Amino acid sequence: MRRGPFGAMKSVDLRRARIDAAALASVEEVEFVHLRPTELLAVDLRKLRGLSLRHLRSEDLQWLQACPKLEVLEVWQSPQVRSLTGLEHLRKLRWLALWELGPLPSLEPVRSLAPVLEELFLGGGIWKDQILGGDYAPLASLRALRSLTLTNVRGPADLGPILHLPALCELTLATGRFPIAEVARVAASYPFWRKTQPWLRPAEDADGCPRCGSPRWLLLLKGRKKVCCKGCDASRLRRILEEFDRMVEPHIAAGRAG
Repeated sequence: MRRGPFGAMKSVDLRRARIDAAALASVEEVEFVHLRPTELLAVDLRKLRGLSLRHLRSEDLQWLQACPKLEVLEVWQSPQVRSLTGLEHLRKLRWLALWELGPLPSLEPVRSLAPVLEELFLGGGIWKDQILGGDYAPLASLRALRSLTLTNVRGPADLGPILHLPALCELTLATGRFPIAEVARVAASYPFWRKTQPWLRPAEDADGCPRCGSPRWLLLLKGRKKVCCKGCDASRLRRILEEFDRMVEPHIAAGRAG
C-alpha cells in the first residue's frame, strides 16, 4: 500500500483515546483509527489539510464537508465505507487513496475532483479485492491527474476512460486483472508505461529456475500468466510478447492517424 505524503502527522486511536477538540483545532494533519464521524461534531476541522482514516465507522464520506481545506485524504481498511458520497465537497483535494473499502457502487463522486486531483490510488489488499460497481468513466474527467494506481480491483474491465488523461506520467496497473486487449490499448496510449513492460517483472523466487538456476520472471497478462525463465522459456515468452506487440501496434497507428 502506498501511504500519503504526510508530514509529522498526529495519530489518534479512538479505542484508546478521546477526541481533544481544543488540540485538534490547530492541527493540519491527523490520522484517526476507529473513528465514528459523530465524535467530531464539536471539532473545528477547517484548518485540516491532511487526513488518514483507518477502520472508519461510516457508510459514506458525507461528513467530510467539515474539512473544506483538505488536500490529502487516505481511507483504508474500512469495510463499512460503501459509498464515496461526500468527496464532492473537497474542492482542494489533490491526493486521494482508497484501499480495502466495502463494495463501492460507483466512482461518480470522484468526477467532481477533476480540477485539482493529481494522484489517485484505488486498490484492495493482498488477500482482499476492492469490489467496484459501475465503470471507470468518472476518471476520464481527471485532466490534472499525474499518477494513477489501480491494483486488486474486482469490477469493470473496460479501461477506455483512462486512455486519454493528458497530464498522466505515472501509471500502476494490475495488468493480469484485465483483458489483454484492454492492456494493449493502455500500452498504446502511454509510451512511458509501455517502455517499462510492467506485464513482465522479476519473480520473488529465491531458488530461481529449476532447470538452469537463473532468476525467474512473472508474466502478468490475463490468460498468459505464468512464472518463466528468460533462457529456458525464451521461445514461448518471445511468442507471447510478440503477439501482444501486434495487438498494441494498430492502436498506436490509429492514434497517429487521429
